[in-house]
Amino acid sequence: MDNVSSNMGFSKRKGARIIMNDFEKLQEEFNDKINKLRETCPHTFVSEWIEEYWAIGHSTGYMIRTCNNCCKIIDRKTSCWRCHKEVLEKDHLDGDGIKTPLGTWYCSEKCKKEDEKTMGL
Repeated sequence: MDNVSSNMGFSKRKGARIIMNDFEKLQEEFNDKINKLRETCPHTFVSEWIEEYWAIGHSTGYMIRTCNNCCKIIDRKTSCWRCHKEVLEKDHLDGDGIKTPLGTWYCSEKCKKEDEKTMGL
C-alpha cells in the first residue's frame, strides 16, 4: 500500500486531501511543460499589438504583444487617462482610488496631478 500511495499525486479540494485523477495529472504535466518552454524561449517571434480581453466583448483596456512560439505576454500597453499618450504597463501610474479613480492610468505625475485638480481634490 505504501508504494502505491507514494506514487500517486494528491490535490486539495475544500481542505480535504484526495487522490489526483488522470485529468489533473495531465493538466499538471502540461502546465509544467508550458512553464519550462516559456522560461527557455528566446521570444524572437513576437506578434503585433492586439487588444486584450478578459472575456468575450470585455476589454481590459490594454494592448498586448505575445510570443508566437510560447504564447507568453511580452509587453502590455495602455493609454494615459488624461492625455491619451500610449504608455507601457511597466511605466504607467495607477489611480489611487482616493484622489483619482481606480482603474485610471497616467503616463506621468503631471497628468495625474492635472486630473486631481480637475476633480477638485
